[in-house]
Amino acid sequence: MVKKSEYVSVDGLMDTPQITMWMFQSVINSLNGRLLTILEASVSDKEQRNAMKTLVRKELWGTYDKVRDWYLDQKEGQGSNFPFITVPEKE
Repeated sequence: MVKKSEYVSVDGLMDTPQITMWMFQSVINSLNGRLLTILEASVSDKEQRNAMKTLVRKELWGTYDKVRDWYLDQKEGQGSNFPFITVPEKE
């Protein structure tokens, strides 16, 4: 069981859905495997297939790295906007 102290709340509310980085990494890893399996079945040329698999891995794990960095910043009290989302400025 994960302790509450290991969670990061996006807006500070206790009822906010939360996720640990281990959970997120597991999701990305599973998605990575499924996508690479689809590529294996879809692209017959070995060189092209390997190039596409490299691109998919790079994008998925690059996204993971951005989210992980954001997550660690939140835990250290250096809050920032979630990556990939533009938050409108308050008037």
